[in-house]
Amino acid sequence: MVTVTRPTKVIIYLHGNAEDVGTSYDFLVKMSLTFKCSVLAMEYPGYGIYKTESADAGTILLNANLVMQFLIEHMKYDPRDIILLGRSMGSGPACALAVQYPTIQSLILVSPYTSIKQVVKTLVGSVASYLVKERFENIEIIDKVRCPTLIIHGQNDQVIHESHAIALHDKCGGPAKLIMPKDMTHNDFDVYKDLIQPINQFFVESNIVPTFAYGNIGKLKRAMTMPPTVVRDKTSKADLEML
Repeated sequence: MVTVTRPTKVIIYLHGNAEDVGTSYDFLVKMSLTFKCSVLAMEYPGYGIYKTESADAGTILLNANLVMQFLIEHMKYDPRDIILLGRSMGSGPACALAVQYPTIQSLILVSPYTSIKQVVKTLVGSVASYLVKERFENIEIIDKVRCPTLIIHGQNDQVIHESHAIALHDKCGGPAKLIMPKDMTHNDFDVYKDLIQPINQFFVESNIVPTFAYGNIGKLKRAMTMPPTVVRDKTSKADLEML
């Protein structure tokens, strides 16, 4: 028997450039209901209704740190119960927080970049150009990440090439997994097939139980487990199996 009480895990969602907290709402509700955990979405300065500050890497990182402090100091969350989820532009502050808080539960990057400058080299103006000279250099810090890390990147992404995800995976300092759905683009994807299923599998493989549970954890994990769908482990350099 497994007895489950209130959720103790929380996901911090750091969204992409072409969205805000409002447009992310339906996805965040699905995440919360699926994984039985809390979700806190951080808005960036200059996005949504947050118009009081300019949008740059410094203010984004400052606000991200305030969110972490709020959860740890006021909501009394243990960093080991915090999961960071950064999509596209949000992979920058997500990586930075993962380095600053090395004991967090896990890091999930969706359509991440090695650096904004590398993206803009091929797609000038299609990504937040004001960040070009800023310091979101994921490739320079991801070797300092120690928590389990999942990277999801579509093979058909025309905004950020899949090579960014492969480079980040190869350099990640902790246990890392890379999933590359064949038909997934930067903004067009199946939330369940391309995101929720791989995240669920990652949680199981990483021994992350989103709810506070007692009893036969093995039985709970077996109930959550799906047949492997992926791809490329940190421990293996075997050929990548495409989804």
